[in-house]
Amino acid sequence: MGVKTTTAELAADIQEYMSAQTLKRAKYQTVLNQFGHLENIPAGNGKGIRFTQYAELDIVTDPLTEGVAPAGSKLATSAINATIDQYGDYITITDLAGLTPKHRSMQEKYQILGTQAARSLDRAIYNVVSKGTAVRYANNKTTRDGLAKTDILKWDDVRAEVARLRQSGAREFTEVATRKESTKEIEMKAGDGNFVLVVDPMVEQDLMKDEDFKQAAIHQANRDKANELYTGTIARFSGVTVIRSNMIPTVKNTGKVDIHTSLLFGMDAYANTDLQKLKTYKQGPGGVSDPLEQIMTLGWKAAAKACILNNNWMARIESGSAY
Repeated sequence: MGVKTTTAELAADIQEYMSAQTLKRAKYQTVLNQFGHLENIPAGNGKGIRFTQYAELDIVTDPLTEGVAPAGSKLATSAINATIDQYGDYITITDLAGLTPKHRSMQEKYQILGTQAARSLDRAIYNVVSKGTAVRYANNKTTRDGLAKTDILKWDDVRAEVARLRQSGAREFTEVATRKESTKEIEMKAGDGNFVLVVDPMVEQDLMKDEDFKQAAIHQANRDKANELYTGTIARFSGVTVIRSNMIPTVKNTGKVDIHTSLLFGMDAYANTDLQKLKTYKQGPGGVSDPLEQIMTLGWKAAAKACILNNNWMARIESGSAY
């Protein structure tokens, strides 16, 4: 007698396929989770997570005395304890005709859910890092309400904040953390040695008014996207890699001007979890509330958290936009 595939085994296969397709889409679209100090969500530890800040050691100014050991330094650390947040949603499908798990229509729904998960995770990180204490207003303005539509982001604003980050000891991205597909463990890969600036598409076009930046972006436009180090890369210019994200919200000041936020980071400026714990869910068709098997739900849920590690290693730059 041949081996039969049980309903439970089939359901598990469908669940695994759903998770893989949704995660693939979500990972492709996330932006801000690329640049934080990546932390694992601890297993079996309730809803708590701990991020650790390390203080810089003092500069050694006195030469060593032969045969005499120095007093040594104490590594100062501070712990940030936080509660992990959960995010999730689901959709209801009522037309089930021909909707097998690998049907094209179902593939589109996995993509929609994956996009929603990515945008939700990025917004959760943005809501933390956008509250950093280091802020610059474009065109030498001193407040958000003082910004006009014509106060667009210029490279001089970026250059000034890069200088401040370097003076504060911020490090460029010499390495970035990723999650190895085969083992799901965190591994470090070489970065590009730049700071990172994340801008929205309107600010990207404002920056294109700088002829030097525009030429750099044009010359780098034909690179192989498949081998791109960061999702959303526009150009590497003057020690900064500029990244595009359409997930940064705008706000209005009291003059009803749309204010655009750009985020500049050094390495380890903030920490975040990733989509390590993303799960997908399929319910139905069938059950007490669906006796004729006409309804199915697809959903996702993820645990996530982010926190600022060093305000001096990041900057929020607010501006108007010509677009």
